[in-house]
Amino acid sequence: MILGAVTLRYFNWGDMLFLSLLGFLLGLATKLDLRGRYFAVAAAQHPEMFRPLRLPVILISVLGALSFPIIELLMHWNTAFLREHAIYVTCMAGSAVSVGAWLASVSRLLSADDRRKNDEIMEFLSDRDTPVPSGRLGGEASPVWLRLWKWLNLVAFILLMLFAMREFLHHSMGR
Repeated sequence: MILGAVTLRYFNWGDMLFLSLLGFLLGLATKLDLRGRYFAVAAAQHPEMFRPLRLPVILISVLGALSFPIIELLMHWNTAFLREHAIYVTCMAGSAVSVGAWLASVSRLLSADDRRKNDEIMEFLSDRDTPVPSGRLGGEASPVWLRLWKWLNLVAFILLMLFAMREFLHHSMGR
């Protein structure tokens, strides 16, 4: 069996924009509290499993918007769209990897801060002579390089989406 023949599918700029919008909306949905009554009971029993997500929802949405079209193109890799717009797809994949790495870095920094806060609280509870924990982030809350990286990711995403919209309008008006 030839894989290329099995995975042949028509894919265009409209599909790209639709999947990006779907991924973005699903990313926004990560902030919705859809747990209901059952999960409220489970959250009370196991709070470590139901901690609120502290990562920025916009960057989670951007990751979804970049990843959904890439996943579709990987599943159907033998498309004319992929051959004709390989540079665009490569830029989207690179941007998705960059956003994912940024989210992983922020998650690691937030986890380290949580551990530091817990250590301060445990030390305070075990020794009356220790100062009251401040509750503030340790060190610099958001390093300059991390903020710059975030804005570069957002600018790259906006440029990629503007290019896709322009191509979509160009191809839909040209027909």
